[in-house]
Amino acid sequence: MEVEAISLFEPECGAREIKLVTAALPLHTMLDEGQIQYIIKTMKETASNVGASAAI
Repeated sequence: MEVEAISLFEPECGAREIKLVTAALPLHTMLDEGQIQYIIKTMKETASNVGASAAI
């Protein structure tokens, strides 16, 4: 079984990622593309900065 995922190594948010997040949040139909891009960008930054904040 192949699972689609959002890559943490691609800094930009593409159409495929927007589609995945939209599918994952079916009850949030009022989100526009800019808000979804912000969610993805924040998620990527949070996921990649976990080790840095652990030392503080």
